[in-house]
Amino acid sequence: MNKLEFKLSKYFNRKYCILTGNGTTAMYLYFQLFKKKSVILFPSITCVQAVSAAIFCGHKIAYSDISIDDYTMNYKNILKIEKNKKIDVVVPTHTFGHVANLNKIVEYCKKKNISVLEDATQSMGGYINNKKAGSFGDASVISFGYSKILDCGNGGCLLTNNYKVYLEIKKNIKLIPKKSKKYNEKISEYKKKYYLLRNKISNNKIFWKKIFRLQKLLRDYLIYKIDKKTEIKISKKLPKLVNIIKLRKRNQSIYDKYLNIKKIITPSLNPGSISWRYTFLIRKSRDKFISFLRKKNIDVSSWYPSLHHTSLQKNKNFKNSILIEKQIVNLWTDETKKKESIIKDINIINSYLNK
Repeated sequence: MNKLEFKLSKYFNRKYCILTGNGTTAMYLYFQLFKKKSVILFPSITCVQAVSAAIFCGHKIAYSDISIDDYTMNYKNILKIEKNKKIDVVVPTHTFGHVANLNKIVEYCKKKNISVLEDATQSMGGYINNKKAGSFGDASVISFGYSKILDCGNGGCLLTNNYKVYLEIKKNIKLIPKKSKKYNEKISEYKKKYYLLRNKISNNKIFWKKIFRLQKLLRDYLIYKIDKKTEIKISKKLPKLVNIIKLRKRNQSIYDKYLNIKKIITPSLNPGSISWRYTFLIRKSRDKFISFLRKKNIDVSSWYPSLHHTSLQKNKNFKNSILIEKQIVNLWTDETKKKESIIKDINIINSYLNK
């Protein structure tokens, strides 16, 4: 391991760390360790590129409904799916920085010989029972990409305590290409197509099928080695993590204090959650609400539409995911947000909610 990998392994209390071009590449390298057509279980509300990493390796995808309390995969969902389908890898995800309670999941998967890849890409700095998010399971993945907790524009890493896994991935990463010179151009094109399709297509099944096709075409641009510039950025920014987390927590608490929470449904977060976004469900028309906020130049999103629509699994098994995809709202809490700016936004939001 190099100096930065050693620092990261120590921070997450892992024996080994491998730096990668992004979180997608870290996942791809881990999924390569399994036979093709292995069954990988994801929460239905997650980033599409995590799922694409498994598809790129030729695996089958299954989805778990999420908890209505914190929007993460829970233990009971895995039990239900395992009754009917043999799972090879479970990917519990701390979506939005909401840390999932992993102890039962890890314990169950160990008994059933199911591998656990902890997706901690949105939760750097979070804790689960005083143990860092990113230190659970057979391996875990961190991202330093755009808008992540430690935003360096790019970069990711895979962490593990398993020496065989470490050696195999170190061998396989040599076959991964460098980042393409056309990367920015291709990602920009993809984003335009994504939002164009999102606005045009109301049927989620059709929408996600088209997005996964676009992702397959992007494969050679999404999987790549880390470069020296990114390593330097991560090294320089890592000491600022404590202050970044402090500011994000402050911003989260401002929303909690001043936002009219009687008009919205806020999640019940596990202690140790980190604020990647301030997330809630709105009872009023979500689309009208978001349109209003964007006209007022307030940063807001409706991530993520549920991915289960592309599977053969029935909608009745994804009641929570369907509800969340229709009502979820995300507000920015990153360290660049000033207290005065957040309070100004909250006053505008409350004026809408109170109508």
